[in-house]
Amino acid sequence: HRASEEIGNAVQWDAVAESICQHACRVLRARCAVLWPYDEQHDEFLPDRAKSAQIALQIWKRLRATPPVPGGRLYHVLDKQWDAMESMDGAGRYLDRGLLRQLELLNAESWQAISLRIGADRLGVLWVGYNQPRRFSSADTQRAQTFAHFAAQAYKKAMLLEQGKTTNGIARPTAPMGVKKQLTRWLA
Repeated sequence: HRASEEIGNAVQWDAVAESICQHACRVLRARCAVLWPYDEQHDEFLPDRAKSAQIALQIWKRLRATPPVPGGRLYHVLDKQWDAMESMDGAGRYLDRGLLRQLELLNAESWQAISLRIGADRLGVLWVGYNQPRRFSSADTQRAQTFAHFAAQAYKKAMLLEQGKTTNGIARPTAPMGVKKQLTRWLA
């Protein structure tokens, strides 16, 4: 209940992104989380806007300095909508160097990544890491995708509010009215 209220009530983009990361750790039972915003117009992730939870500042600075590689695994997640690695054994055969380097910095033994989308709009990728190898069940996948769906709505609302403030000085809520109620029901 608290997670849905905090995510749904936040209106500043930074606060929404930080809240998404914090609650992703709790709801998805992860050790850490990173939200990589995506600029569809320029086909690139925005490391300066990225947010994280449960990652030491020194490591976070290094992670932001190596954003997702074009054509790499996290770009793939934008379209695939969900991806995971249950164990890091042999990960070098499947992952681009940038992501592999990031996972090594975090000592992640497994991870999942979920696309934040609303319809065809690709907003970013929510990546969560775990301390040990983990088998992801269909229930885990569904939970992650449901969380990402509601997180994407809050993210888009905050983005539109921010754009409204910069374009005409007036911000109006634009997310569907049921977002907070749906989050509350799902996370309760």
